[in-house]
Amino acid sequence: MEYVHLAGAADHYEHKGRWSLFLMLTVGGMILFQSALLIAVGLGSLDFTEYEWLLPALLVQNLGQVIGLAAFAVKNLFSDISSKP
Repeated sequence: MEYVHLAGAADHYEHKGRWSLFLMLTVGGMILFQSALLIAVGLGSLDFTEYEWLLPALLVQNLGQVIGLAAFAVKNLFSDISSKP
């Protein structure tokens, strides 16, 4: 029984590691997208003068998603499994 518990805990932490990597890559990609968008607008490659609402909406949405994913990761992936029912 102890071996089964130990194997389950090892699998649990391995799964957490994979999800952590996925979320890090996802958040990194979102930050890169936001940076590329801001650089393109700053350099004049993209022009949002006819759609003044679009750029702020994209930036706020992207920032909200980054914060939301970070909060999810901290709450669920890095909690102790002994505190779960």
